[in-house]
Amino acid sequence: MNQTQRSKLLKAYNALPADLQTVVNLLAVYHGYCSLTNIAKGLAGLGIKEGNRVLKSETVKARLRPLIATGLLDENARPGGIRCARGLIEVITRKLVTDQEFEMYAAQVLALNPAGIGYYRYNTSEDCIREARIQFYRGDYQKMQSCLDMGGRYPGNLPSHIDLYASWFLNPSDVEWFQQHHSLILKELAGYAALHQLVFLYRQPELDAFFLQQLQNGEDRSNPAFNRWYLELKVLRGEWDEVAAMLVGVEQPEMLAIEAMMTFLVGDHAEACRRYENALAVLRKLTGQRANY
Repeated sequence: MNQTQRSKLLKAYNALPADLQTVVNLLAVYHGYCSLTNIAKGLAGLGIKEGNRVLKSETVKARLRPLIATGLLDENARPGGIRCARGLIEVITRKLVTDQEFEMYAAQVLALNPAGIGYYRYNTSEDCIREARIQFYRGDYQKMQSCLDMGGRYPGNLPSHIDLYASWFLNPSDVEWFQQHHSLILKELAGYAALHQLVFLYRQPELDAFFLQQLQNGEDRSNPAFNRWYLELKVLRGEWDEVAAMLVGVEQPEMLAIEAMMTFLVGDHAEACRRYENALAVLRKLTGQRANY
């Protein structure tokens, strides 16, 4: 979803009455497709009922129709289920965190799909991702990783944690928000964002400034994965002079390997092999593994 489309949907979302915003908020935290019955139960927990009773599915459906028509919600007609538009889901969830309203929605979502206590714990991979994402936005990274570890037992093709981090961070990217709310994992997020650009070959000025900031941070220079992915990205862009300047005086084996690659690219093959062997020697000394590559 491009920025123009997202802005249009956000304008429509902000113009909604409070009860319909509550519906969209609930589905943003829910993440995946949700049945009408579960939507009604979640809304009841948030105080939206018919008197003292849970809303009927027909009533819920009637409230959802205009939201589906404007594109704020997506409907999966054949198996059934409604979800928040993919281009809005992270923006709205971040807003709820900022406004300190996230927890009341998270509590309802977790109550709708409580995790099991058996070996598999989750019925579907989406149930695992839902709970892991909630723990991520709570800032409880240990519980988030525990959810993903448990979800890995389910034979349902759980995406890699890198793909999940990238979907939460880049949809869309908001570096300032993450600096305020997730400062403890900025280096990991920078690495995954750099890898995402490396794989899909695109450029985003806001992320370039973020990468440079992380690279200049003395503490983050010790993060070999981020450093390697970022410099490989600059090599692909043809920014060889900048890469060469960044490699002056490096001692990390990953950086020495990139230095060898740069030497190879300019045509000095013998020197490139020598530098690569030196990088391997440093890596093996650091790891204590003679067969490491």
